[in-house]
Amino acid sequence: MRGNPMKHHHLGRRVLGITAVSAVSSLLVSACAPQPVPVPDLPLPVTEYAVDLSIPGVSFAKAANVVGSSDKELVVSAFGVPTTAPGTVTLYQRGADLNSWTEIPVVTPADGIKFPNDTEVADLNNDGLTDLIVSGGFFSCAFSGTGCGSLQWYEQGPAGSFTRHNIITPNNTYFYHRAIVTDVNLDGITDIVTVGETADYARTEWYEGTAGTGAARFLSTPHIVGVGGGSLPVIDDVDADGDTDIVSPQYFIGGPAFIWFERTADPSLANPAGVWVQHNFAATDTVKGFEIEKIPNLLGDGVARWVGTNHVNTTFGSTAEAALWKFTEGVTPTDPRLAAPISTGIFARPSSPTSLAPGLFGSGDVDSDGDIDFVVSGDGDDRLFVILQGPGGTFTTYKLASGMGQAGGGEVTDLDNDGHREALFTSYEKGVVKLYEF
Repeated sequence: MRGNPMKHHHLGRRVLGITAVSAVSSLLVSACAPQPVPVPDLPLPVTEYAVDLSIPGVSFAKAANVVGSSDKELVVSAFGVPTTAPGTVTLYQRGADLNSWTEIPVVTPADGIKFPNDTEVADLNNDGLTDLIVSGGFFSCAFSGTGCGSLQWYEQGPAGSFTRHNIITPNNTYFYHRAIVTDVNLDGITDIVTVGETADYARTEWYEGTAGTGAARFLSTPHIVGVGGGSLPVIDDVDADGDTDIVSPQYFIGGPAFIWFERTADPSLANPAGVWVQHNFAATDTVKGFEIEKIPNLLGDGVARWVGTNHVNTTFGSTAEAALWKFTEGVTPTDPRLAAPISTGIFARPSSPTSLAPGLFGSGDVDSDGDIDFVVSGDGDDRLFVILQGPGGTFTTYKLASGMGQAGGGEVTDLDNDGHREALFTSYEKGVVKLYEF
């Protein structure tokens, strides 16, 4: 069991003014390369808060209520430096304001978890304390001959201490980016849905929950939903038939950028995994998928709509622009959806075909005008973007910041409950965690 040694931050802030539109023509590698569209600066006052300016390898981040009070903490993952080294997961607990933060380590390098990715937050043992599920690994570990995939949960105990329980044996061939807590087999005990991946393969899985405790809380052998899926799956009743389906972007495995698995039969003795049918989610070819979310009341008409990011580089042959895409439903739920970009000007840096854009995104009322806007990580485009909704469901893209390459987070929140939203972002390239308050 680990205690909670803390490190305190008292970092400054700076107020960002409105500057001229940045020239981007220098990004072009040749006269025939695709031309990026200039993106204007966000025409809103923004206050930037530095949560941590020195966290090498930082990746995923989210706001969640984990320990103590009703205030949310920041749950932040960081890869090892070098990446072959183990990483960390740290809670940042807010002090009197957004300038003051206290670190609570959950995963340390001593745990040996390489590439800790997205962290799921849930009370897994019904003791009233919030636990964490840490997904780990990446395909690059296989280059050394040994996989580094892992899936484990951290049980919260007294005074913010955490105890690790492995769900699968560490150093798995498959790596994992996200775990979703849901009751797949409808037995009243929550299970875990995830996707195991390699450099060129993926399979969607679920791990059955039990009434056991500790390492026995989940069975270690997965039920296989089907071949396909990607790093950041979501759960939803896509076809509105009363059960949950699985929607997923796809990147490493070939095939459509977005797919979904329709549940056609619940798990049973005859079919312990359930029966699932894979469908192409979109008729529009966006090449490679990164993230997808269903946004309630997106256009103010009470209708939930799907929005997602692809992950491409148009300089190196992508036939789809790098964008945040809105999906339009077909005649029936199983019809592949048309997709149209609602962003403009996102452009992966042309220096390398592995520089891909965009990345993670989040939604919320950024400008406090009563509708839903977006914040987007450029990822392989080192800018952060805000996409504001205007009349008639129109969207306009603005630059929030530059120099934030491979940004994680991408979440809209209000940590200090003052009515002003913040965008949470990290930058792997800069090793920073920042908040941008609007």
